[in-house]
Amino acid sequence: MTKREAMEYVYTSHNGYVEDIKQKIGEENFKALTLLGFIKRGKESSNRDSWKSTNSLEQFLKPYNKEVSLFDKIRFYLNNKIG
Repeated sequence: MTKREAMEYVYTSHNGYVEDIKQKIGEENFKALTLLGFIKRGKESSNRDSWKSTNSLEQFLKPYNKEVSLFDKIRFYLNNKIG
């Protein structure tokens, strides 16, 4: 799994247990996202390690998930036909 895919998975999952996320995105991606501040670690009352996505991850991914407006679609179409 690429780092981009791992970030999107963490963003859509929001929270869970550390052992589950490590199996899904891999140990290396988990360490990287934790060091970047995109994952916040915690401990549950059952003594299980847990995680939660942070607002930093949402702010980082927001520009990439921007929807294209109708005006931009028309502009791209015209630029493609002219150029």
